[in-house]
Amino acid sequence: MASLKIVQALWNLGRGGAERVVFDLAVEHKKRGHDVTILTACGGGLMEAEFTKAGIPFELGPVTGNRLQTRAFFLEALQRLQPDILHTHLGADQWAGMAARSLRTMRWISTIHNDDKDDPFVRHALRGFMYRRADQVVCISQAVKKYAQKEFRVPVERLSIIRNGINLQALKPRSSQDFSDIPRILCIGR
Repeated sequence: MASLKIVQALWNLGRGGAERVVFDLAVEHKKRGHDVTILTACGGGLMEAEFTKAGIPFELGPVTGNRLQTRAFFLEALQRLQPDILHTHLGADQWAGMAARSLRTMRWISTIHNDDKDDPFVRHALRGFMYRRADQVVCISQAVKKYAQKEFRVPVERLSIIRNGINLQALKPRSSQDFSDIPRILCIGR
């Protein structure tokens, strides 16, 4: 397979589930010989050191409430980087997606990580408008796919489900023990 230029765009590099997914994707893209760059809509965060240590280049967007500056940052970066694929996440879907659509030089994939039922009306409407213009919308679950169909009216042929994965190699196998020795694990997510 030929090497691809891939840009992953998200809100910032804070420590959260979507940020971890983007990190894991970027590491895997790099392992497979692809050129990957991370763009953020609004500054850095706690995961900057992890991206740096892994050799994943990133560019931080301006920390501003002026979304025209945010869009201009993405437009300039995408024109300069000329990616084959733009993959957006959490908030960057609107602004990086808007820049990608105006350039029309790359495939645009957007991942919906959750249902944002508490989004203000204008943000909700803008997300729907942009998701309907993406080449593909990835949903992390069946419930999120139903939400995207119902709330954003994304055409079903552009929706797919890819669940968040777990790196099984990072887990250490245990020897067989009595049933009473099995640890209890609590997982809380949004």
